[in-house]
Amino acid sequence: MNADLRRVAPGHVRLDRPVIVPNAPTPPDPLDNLVWDIFPDCSAVRVFTAFRDAFGCVLTYERIAILHFGDSAEVRQSARVQRWRASNLGALVCRLNERLRRYRQPYHIENVRRVGYRLVDGPYQPQPAIRYTAEQKVTLLAQYHTLRETHPNLTYKQRCRKIGVAHQTVADWLKAARRAEAS
Repeated sequence: MNADLRRVAPGHVRLDRPVIVPNAPTPPDPLDNLVWDIFPDCSAVRVFTAFRDAFGCVLTYERIAILHFGDSAEVRQSARVQRWRASNLGALVCRLNERLRRYRQPYHIENVRRVGYRLVDGPYQPQPAIRYTAEQKVTLLAQYHTLRETHPNLTYKQRCRKIGVAHQTVADWLKAARRAEAS
């Protein structure tokens, strides 16, 4: 490197570098400054930079965990555990989406079930909670019990999937029905 070294003050040295001018300037990519605008000083920068670089492509749970927590056998093993992924990586992605929404960016990170996450176009739209009426609950529970009798080989989660209700919601309804019968 050709640099002109000059003393600025005792014990200090200043490097003067020539300015590099590109031959053909390219238009800036809108994603280039996105990371540094949103994350001026944050440990999630590595993760978000990986999302930006792989825009539209899925980053696996393991890769995200390694980027965020470092590469170790424990991290690789933990990334395979669904509960750990939900509490750690899910929380990380939630914080990243919150930052994107706070800074009004036209992107969000979406979950690709059982694979990982990806950065996509469009603002984050949380799914509204589904509210069931009492009549709908009775009808759906009747469908659940009919499936249980007619298809005993189906698992609990498969029956819930067939009636189109989350398995935890059905579990809550069944507990409430048992409590009502016991009273």
